[in-house]
Amino acid sequence: MQNVFITQNSFTTGEISPEVAERTDLEKYKSALLQAENAVVSPYGSVSRRTGSKYIGAIKYADKEAVLVPFMDSSDRSYLLEVGYKYIRVWKDETMEQEIDTPFEYPKELNFTQSGDTAFICSGRYPVYELLHGRYWELRKFDIPKPYFDDIISAIENVSDVNYTESDTPVFSQTKAGDYTFTPTVSGLYKIVLFGGAGGKKGTIEHYAGSTKHDEAIYHYEYGVAGNEGQKKIVTVKLKAKTTYSIHVGKGGEDGDKHKKGIARGWEEGDVYNSFLNGGPGEDTTVKGNSDGVNIVAKGGATFTGSKFESPRKNKLIKEFYKQDPTISMLYRQNFVTNKYEKDYFGIPEFNIAKVGFGFLKIEVNGWSDFDNVALFGNPTGACFIYFLAAEKEETPHPDSIEDTSLQITDSKITSSNSIFVQALKNTKIKIVQTQQSKSVEMTLGENEEEQTSGAVYVGEKWKISTSGIHNSRIVIERSLNGQQWHEYRKYISKDDQNFMESGSEKEKCYLRVKAKTQGKINTERKDSDNLSVVLSALPFENEGIIEITDIVSPKEIKYTAIEPVIPNVPVDAFAFSSWNDRNGYPKLSCFFQDRLVFAGTKKEPYSLWFSRTGDYNNFSVEKAEGTVTEDSAIKLDLIVRNLYEIRHLVPSNDLIVLTSGNEWIISGDTAITPTKCTPKVQTMRGASNCKPWHIGNRLIYVQRDGGTIRDFGYSYDSDNYNGDELNLFASHLTKRHQMVSSAYCQNPYSTLYFVREDGEIICLMLIKEQNVCAWTHWNTHGKYLDCCSVLENGKDYLYVIVERTNREAQIVRYLEKFDLSATNDTGVYLDCWTTTFATIMQENQSIQIDAPQLNGERFYTIAKPWEKGGLRQRNTEVIFDGWIDKNKTSKPLHKDTYDIYTGLKFYTHITFPCLEMASPDLSLRGRTYKLNQIYLSLYQSYGGELMINQNKYEKFRYNDIQYTYLDSPQIYGVGIFPYVADWDIVQTVPQLDKGISSKNVLGIRTDTPYPFTVKSITKEITVGGGMVRTYNGGGIKG
Repeated sequence: MQNVFITQNSFTTGEISPEVAERTDLEKYKSALLQAENAVVSPYGSVSRRTGSKYIGAIKYADKEAVLVPFMDSSDRSYLLEVGYKYIRVWKDETMEQEIDTPFEYPKELNFTQSGDTAFICSGRYPVYELLHGRYWELRKFDIPKPYFDDIISAIENVSDVNYTESDTPVFSQTKAGDYTFTPTVSGLYKIVLFGGAGGKKGTIEHYAGSTKHDEAIYHYEYGVAGNEGQKKIVTVKLKAKTTYSIHVGKGGEDGDKHKKGIARGWEEGDVYNSFLNGGPGEDTTVKGNSDGVNIVAKGGATFTGSKFESPRKNKLIKEFYKQDPTISMLYRQNFVTNKYEKDYFGIPEFNIAKVGFGFLKIEVNGWSDFDNVALFGNPTGACFIYFLAAEKEETPHPDSIEDTSLQITDSKITSSNSIFVQALKNTKIKIVQTQQSKSVEMTLGENEEEQTSGAVYVGEKWKISTSGIHNSRIVIERSLNGQQWHEYRKYISKDDQNFMESGSEKEKCYLRVKAKTQGKINTERKDSDNLSVVLSALPFENEGIIEITDIVSPKEIKYTAIEPVIPNVPVDAFAFSSWNDRNGYPKLSCFFQDRLVFAGTKKEPYSLWFSRTGDYNNFSVEKAEGTVTEDSAIKLDLIVRNLYEIRHLVPSNDLIVLTSGNEWIISGDTAITPTKCTPKVQTMRGASNCKPWHIGNRLIYVQRDGGTIRDFGYSYDSDNYNGDELNLFASHLTKRHQMVSSAYCQNPYSTLYFVREDGEIICLMLIKEQNVCAWTHWNTHGKYLDCCSVLENGKDYLYVIVERTNREAQIVRYLEKFDLSATNDTGVYLDCWTTTFATIMQENQSIQIDAPQLNGERFYTIAKPWEKGGLRQRNTEVIFDGWIDKNKTSKPLHKDTYDIYTGLKFYTHITFPCLEMASPDLSLRGRTYKLNQIYLSLYQSYGGELMINQNKYEKFRYNDIQYTYLDSPQIYGVGIFPYVADWDIVQTVPQLDKGISSKNVLGIRTDTPYPFTVKSITKEITVGGGMVRTYNGGGIKG
């Protein structure tokens, strides 16, 4: 036999899948691991136990989704935004600073783009919002006074109606008698369930007399009958938004009388009850709408009018009440004489009792119509429940009707010749094109007249003024942008010597008017009087105004406010609706590219992009100069897609990368983009998932459409286009058949991507493309990771996560936790969901109380770190509690000192090393059998851990026989030696658990102790030979 040594001194490939576990021919195999659970791979070659996560706080809602978003405050600091159901929480330095109400119900649909102290929030469901950070945080709608407008024909054409989901809970419910109102917010179908008030309870008369047909004198009881149950009515009806409906919930009827009489009375079969004993009628429950004729009535229960139901024996039970026995399913009746329930003797063959509504039972008895509706409780009031079913199907005009539509504009409303306005267009902007004909105002003044002011003319482009007559005058043209505030614009003075004619042009639309006065003639010898005529004219022009719809009065009428002036009572030549509204949808994505704000993807146009004007981010207008669109005008691009792919990501760089659900595009940034120089080019045909991509160096890393393939994407000089590789090829078991739902990138300490998987694990990719380093590991915890985010704090990257756990009361909770990725082996805390405090031990061997209310019922560690002693706190760490936390738990005795106390969840780290091949073909191990004798581990600042020989056999590493290499001696405090974290070279014999040798030499390491553990290299000493192939480590080749 021959002893050989096989060394693995790098692990920069990370974890590989079982499919390539035997590919010893691959170069990357030499630095691979078969398992790297809760581990971190260093680009320098070592593999380490990951640090733990610190508990920061509870997420607001444990049963609703939330996401984490960074907000850069400066070059080395960021805020953390916790975005959940209708709220945003702002965290800074592990403390919640402010909570903001929002309209957003689905946080995972939101897209954030930051510019300075503002983050733009796109959702697709709502208008674009902006989150501003000043002295306080403020959320408001992003004002776009000049949006992009569709052309006239496509403004409303081919847009599906907004879908609504039927509500599970009523939008109105009332079970107390009284008068109420209900005003719907949405026009559409509603289900109304009404119950009339039930009739009153029965009354009684007690008689004491001798019977005329019996010898005995007995008490006789005469009972009335309870009123009928109120009517139940279910109606589906159209209700109008903003219309008030009157609701009356009927009250129950009055109870029947109760009397005591000593009157002799004979009881005969067929006696009829006195009417005053019966319960009174209940009131109707109604829903009425005065404007649309809605009138729904559920009748109240009337006084009982059915036939008296006779008892089979006289002078006994008259009124029957039924109930269902839960154990023997028999039908019983209540005997009001004995106050007991007796079996029914009527021989009714079948019965069924079923709950039919609020407070009622329906008793169905074959052939007994009198018992169809019986009140369960005495005289309950009525009830009203209203459920929203669906929005009204709004009329979608045919394109021909749009073309043929004419609009009339007044100062406050617009009327249409066709039904083109629907509720979903409220708050939409409309561009109105009108042709204003020439309009003039004239003034005539005599001699010595006071100053007069003309009416105003609206000037779109050019104007002209002319005067005539002989006059000593002062003439002024005044100008206004809004028709309210005026200032002097032109001035003309005549001394009986001249008239004026001038034309002018305006760059922006305005109002002009004339002020003039005469002062008496200069030439007194002139016999004729002064006279002055002034004409101010606005020449014909095309006016493009913008209005915003404030109210939909009807399909043919709206109210509006003007953003840019329109001209009342002037015919409309053309009109167009803005691209974004409740009907078309709103942008889902945004980014900045070449000093333009870019929006992408709406419900109507999921494959379109809109670029703002250069440097004017809320202006999406198109400007023409002499009939040509200016270069800084807004741009709209439609990707040419045959399969209706939607845009999912915008990534600006030198080029704008556009990722869709089916392919990848770029918009070149080599030159400035303009309306005539902006051409998208498709690059690859793979498609992207919704998981956020990241730009690392000059490569884009994104998740492919299947959700489980990680690719890079960048420019290739060889092919002159963008392309990339599949990065998870060697670790497909971590991602394939899984969905990556969230991602984060931390540049420091190592360039690492973190992907949250749908099953709650984190998949880590340490990527340094320049060095061909691509290492995979995976993390898990006692619970599920739901989301992750990288936040820069004091120049360091921290990874924040949302974790779903179970607390001590067995409730599902969601916590915000934080990883310090730059923590060293000396400063890291190797517990999950840990909290910290400090304790000063005043007496030797004193214990402390242990508690961690945020933790669940798993096993916990509590560790104590003495305060700074030579800068090596980790080396003195001691476990002072190991178990399950409950009330009144105390630690092991501590020595006199001051400690930092950490309590958190334990987690396992598993590192499995692969079989290695010999470098020389002559010494190949493939097909040979051999025995593992011992291993040599080079560790860096480590402690604890076990050698994993197979899945069931572990042996702790032995440290006591090793020379300490970092300090001269261990820290000793009275009794015992603290666990000593240091650099180690461990030589450990592999125990022979079975006889013989094997064809495998797979070994692993596991540890759950709260100490660091870093492997720099591993060397295996093996004996190559033959013999029995039955060993502890793999089975081997049969022979």
